[in-house]
Amino acid sequence: MEKCSGHSKNDYVCSTIHFKMDKEVILQIFSGGFAETPATYESIMEKLEPVVSRIRVSKVFMGMSVDRDLYARIRDYLFKNNIEFYLWLPVFAELDALRAGRPLIDFHGKDKSDYELSEREDFTFYCPNHPLNLLNVLFIFEEHFDAIGFTGVFLDKIRYASFANGLNNVLTCFCPFCQMKYNAIGFDAQVLEPSIEMLLQKKTPFGTLEYDQGRYLFDDDRWTNFFYLKNKYITEALKGLFLYFREKKYKISLDVFAPFVSEFVGQDVPELSNYVDSIKPMMYRMTNAPAGLPFELEALIQETTSKESQRQAFYNILGFNPQKQPFDLDFAVRDLFDLVHQSKAPIYPGVEFNRTRIAPVTPAYIEETIKAYAQTGIKGFVMSWNLLNAPQENIDKVIKLFS
Repeated sequence: MEKCSGHSKNDYVCSTIHFKMDKEVILQIFSGGFAETPATYESIMEKLEPVVSRIRVSKVFMGMSVDRDLYARIRDYLFKNNIEFYLWLPVFAELDALRAGRPLIDFHGKDKSDYELSEREDFTFYCPNHPLNLLNVLFIFEEHFDAIGFTGVFLDKIRYASFANGLNNVLTCFCPFCQMKYNAIGFDAQVLEPSIEMLLQKKTPFGTLEYDQGRYLFDDDRWTNFFYLKNKYITEALKGLFLYFREKKYKISLDVFAPFVSEFVGQDVPELSNYVDSIKPMMYRMTNAPAGLPFELEALIQETTSKESQRQAFYNILGFNPQKQPFDLDFAVRDLFDLVHQSKAPIYPGVEFNRTRIAPVTPAYIEETIKAYAQTGIKGFVMSWNLLNAPQENIDKVIKLFS
């Protein structure tokens, strides 16, 4: 297969004269939330078995119900077909149905525990520095999942809140545990106050001067230091989880944001890649909800700008064309290409093939996106984010591309 020969900010040429698909396929299955009635074994097999019988599936990521019998039956089927089985497990969100977490505290001392979205997901986020939040993950895993015999864990929500939750959720956390960490290194959080007051007057979000290979250059070092610390604290918290799962012989995969958003939510993906087996960046070009590329970019701009000139200046810095729908594919390919060549772990971008109100995915979209992403050096794809909501025509397109 031919790969992209190069890239620049303004021009990214990625031509495929003879297309041949040689990438792995991972399937993602949402079996229900922790407090919900889980999907049935029959409903899962009705979707899963026809795919497995026609193309090579290397792994299945499944969660988040607590039905052990359901997992065990799916495990037996997958292992019989030499397919690895990973538990889809959220870390810093969505656990309240089983154990109450300690939420993020914003700059004004308010907890951010009141944000929910439809599509059966709770986007209230917990502080990564509060020890109880990490203990909750371990307690939940040992009580409900450890005995099932998964191949690995697929860790989701390993971040702070994004702009989808609003600017005040991004400007977190300032709880006592975080304040202690700031004080220990001499970081005075109060120095951010004038920067926050001036935010909407900047020419670009946070005074961004440059964006290159997943990193932003700001005109204010206070923002540079703040986002550096957010990335540092997420990494430090996750290292403890990584050690725990490694000692139990589990493989580890991560669900992360696209590079142009990840720095703002505390995800230093190149650094995290040193500790895990694979990474799934959510490169969702069609999703109008958190993690969706168009949704997150729009939320970032809306929360940090007040003028059209600021929006256009930011587009220019990114090298993003807003006229390309549903989301600039050239930009997404460049962002993915950079991540692939920075990561120590293999990259499996998530591409939607379910169809919902917030993601009206079509076979044409799937083919266009897969063929473009395939040229970036990735190891495979995670067909996301729920096999059970994928219409037959989308499933047939995936089978055709990979058979």
